[in-house]
Amino acid sequence: MIEIFLPPGFRPERRYIVGTILEDFLGLEISYNEHALPDYRFVLENRREIVVRDHFFSRFIDDADHGYLHADNIPQRISWLTNPFILEQPLPVIFGDDEWDRTGDRMVCGIDIFGSAFFMLSRWEEYVLRGEQDAFDTHGRFPATSSLAFRQGFIDRPVVNEYVEMFWGMLHALGIRQKRLERRFSFVLTHDVDALLLWRGWGHVTRTAAADMLKRLSPRSAVRRLREYSLIARGKKKDPYDVYDELMDISEAMNLTSHFYFKCGGDTPFDRVNPYGIKSRKARSALEAIRTRNHIVGFHPSYQSAGDRSVWKRELDLLQKVYGSDISEGRQHYLKFQVPFTWRVWAENGMRIDSTCGFADREGFRCGTGDAYRVFDILRRQELSIEERPLVFMERRNYSCGGFAGSLKKHQMEAIVASARRVNTPVTLLFHNDAMAESGLRDLYREILSL
Repeated sequence: MIEIFLPPGFRPERRYIVGTILEDFLGLEISYNEHALPDYRFVLENRREIVVRDHFFSRFIDDADHGYLHADNIPQRISWLTNPFILEQPLPVIFGDDEWDRTGDRMVCGIDIFGSAFFMLSRWEEYVLRGEQDAFDTHGRFPATSSLAFRQGFIDRPVVNEYVEMFWGMLHALGIRQKRLERRFSFVLTHDVDALLLWRGWGHVTRTAAADMLKRLSPRSAVRRLREYSLIARGKKKDPYDVYDELMDISEAMNLTSHFYFKCGGDTPFDRVNPYGIKSRKARSALEAIRTRNHIVGFHPSYQSAGDRSVWKRELDLLQKVYGSDISEGRQHYLKFQVPFTWRVWAENGMRIDSTCGFADREGFRCGTGDAYRVFDILRRQELSIEERPLVFMERRNYSCGGFAGSLKKHQMEAIVASARRVNTPVTLLFHNDAMAESGLRDLYREILSL
């Protein structure tokens, strides 16, 4: 067992981040002690030790005002440092310096692994920027371009996992006797069902065909739609959005599981684009097919629910009633997410995993990792009974609300997957079922999976 001596102050925060790195990511047995010295001290079973300098929490008074929660405490510039145990040199370091020393059985590391990892995992950066002009988009979402990771060029690297690997290298060099938890790279395939079907009946098709002729002056499109739906109505063709079996086929061919997140309401324009009833025959059929094939049904709370806990709870209750079983994971519609309030709602309603924490405007490691991890409420200063499984890539970027404006064809998934493989962290993808109706996005899905 590793004996850990924590510096004074910020006990809940320090225990959370040290436990997350050593227990959750590395699977090690540890025990906590207190000391009056200003740094983290780790004593191995063989009495060799590591000292990690505290460059973050030691700067603040541990009080009810959460002294570090201010935008001025976000670094304007990070350091790019090296030491013998960094996998990919140099390493982006949010807090710390290049101090490095080994004398006999003692190592001293100037990179504040724990303050830097806490910055990424807790997302306090987003909380303190909430009052800043232009830091959020018109939907109240935190864009990639507002993040330190984007501005300093490490958004495509799972930096928290890199800190973990560096620390493990140090432990291993000192002869740790425990074995680490083995992790592996994989894709996590998720599909938000914003639109169950393209066509909601003959009335919907006829109105659309009329608009083709009268507004878009395209009688050819009108005829094509009517012919297509005639085949669908007679059971000779599937609706373009009815790709649930195909997505499960792709997942099963890779020995993976698909996660389908279903909506159950919402009364805003962003919820009513292509609404569906979860009680409908087709919805029930899709739910049952997913259950039968041992894939996962999750919850996709509406845009409206992000600001109304009663709506959120009502939608979850409806989905669980229709599905006939508890639902334990999901993602907010439109990636509507606020630190730490979204996590609180999910935790208070017994959910196990949220997967909302990804960028709407760009791919990347918003939390510095692809692993699901325990979350910390920075205001209540306690862990919550929910894990975040960060979203790394969404097939549709939202350019209209500002943020990153690069072409989706120039995505960074090859570099992201390569970085994820080096540290054995998963990569969560979001491809909506209706996206598969577009040939370009269908090809993109297969292209990314081929990585």
